[in-house]
Amino acid sequence: QASFEKTSILFNGVVLAMLSESAEAYIEIRNLAYWEKLQEEIVALYQKSLDLVQSKLAAGLATDFEIAQAKAQLSQALIGLPDIQKNLVIQNNRLQVLMGKSPLAEKTEILDPMSKPLYLEAIGLEAPAIILRRRPDVLAAERQIAIESAKIGVVKSDLYPKFFFNGTFQLSASEIANVFKSGSETFSFGPSIQWNIFSAGKIKNKAKAQSEKMNEAELNFYKTVFVAISEVENAIASYHAEKKTYERIEAS
Repeated sequence: QASFEKTSILFNGVVLAMLSESAEAYIEIRNLAYWEKLQEEIVALYQKSLDLVQSKLAAGLATDFEIAQAKAQLSQALIGLPDIQKNLVIQNNRLQVLMGKSPLAEKTEILDPMSKPLYLEAIGLEAPAIILRRRPDVLAAERQIAIESAKIGVVKSDLYPKFFFNGTFQLSASEIANVFKSGSETFSFGPSIQWNIFSAGKIKNKAKAQSEKMNEAELNFYKTVFVAISEVENAIASYHAEKKTYERIEAS
């Protein structure tokens, strides 16, 4: 039962992870497209500013320092553009793979940029403990402990005798025509016992080894929980940081 539950949890976890990554890639593409468009507009403004300063310099109304300053601003704006375009390609390829498509074989659909950065004004941030209980990796690690614990009982059961009640029924006759006639039936039944009494030491060693596997499963569970706590806390901190960034963008 525990093994089946673990398999079901892992399967649901894979589906959830694929849906989550697909949504993340989609939002990231549209977000990067927004920043790419914004950066291109900034580059265009700095280019116009440089052209204006060059015109003023030709008329004797500007200095070489102003030209150098305008060129530096334009160069700084151009530096950030390739990185955004690179990440846009990466996220497009990521989304194609998650959708079961080849980035090379099929043309990637160009998604429109967002009108502004995506921000969720309010999300249901539950207690970290509740969030952890829904994580597939934590649930799977918990079920693994149950699996290893059950195996200890199976191994220790070999220390005790096992009783069986066996029976057989068959038809026999010297001629085929008499097979289904009365008197052709034969049957036997009786109890039997199986006891690995001379393998007690071996069975105890197997039980001890299985106990160590359960201890290993427990340690893996604690490790999984600690990593999950770290990821949840990091996600919450990232959300609050993005919230502050968005608020500053809106204020400006």
